[in-house]
This record gives sequence, structure tokens and C-alpha cells, in this order.
Amino acid sequence: LASDFGGCAMSTSEIAARKSENSSGKIRRQVTKLLAIKRYKSEDANIELKDGEIASVRVYTRASDGAQIVLNNGNQDEIEKVDLNRNEKEEANEPFHRDFVTSLSGPGTFCFAVERSAYTQLEHFLVVAKVSNVDE
Repeated sequence: LASDFGGCAMSTSEIAARKSENSSGKIRRQVTKLLAIKRYKSEDANIELKDGEIASVRVYTRASDGAQIVLNNGNQDEIEKVDLNRNEKEEANEPFHRDFVTSLSGPGTFCFAVERSAYTQLEHFLVVAKVSNVDE
């Protein structure tokens, strides 16, 4: 049974990371956060990295009006700000994603604030961080 269900085997996030697309044994764990955000609101997804860990982060959504994503470190210093909007080639109402950060380095806690200033009532955003060790 997986460790996150009371067993002593690998956790389900470790199993998913090993089976993920670029998994040649380099990805140690995967952190996922599902955010449901109402219009004119924001939600945070926190990702903690240990010393010697790096992460790549991808954000998935189907939001027709997009959002703005702000990455802060533990001291609330802004590291990066990106607009997450659908481009002309992407069909309306179809899911799309953006690679947000490709090499976020630990140690530290990082906050991805997804901010909406939009017309629709509620949209969902999936933040996926693939964490690996620096030396691999």
C-alpha cells in the first residue's frame, strides 16, 4: 500500500513521477496543486524544495480568460510574473498549459499566486512541479 495511504510502499506522487513523460529515473517526486479560483480572486500554490533540489513547473488550465501568475520566494520577494493566456492557435474551451519555471532551485518555499481579473465565475488551474536532485 502506498505510504500516503498508510502503507510502507512509495507514495502515489513518487509513483506518478516515475511514470511521467520524461522519467528516466531523474524525477524524485511530483507536487500537484489544483486551484479553483473565482473571478477577481487569487489562490496560492506553495512548493517546498530541499537543499539540492530543483523543480520545473507547468500550469494547466481551460480558462477562457487566463490569469496572471506571480512567483514569490518565502520572503514575498517577486521572482517572476507571467500572463497565462490562450494564444490564437489554441482552440477555445480546450485545455492548454504553459511551462512556467524550468529550474527553480532549493532550499526554500516558493509561492505561485494565480490571480484572475476575469469575467467567468470559476476557473480551475492545475500546478504541477516535477522535482529532481541537482546532481542527477
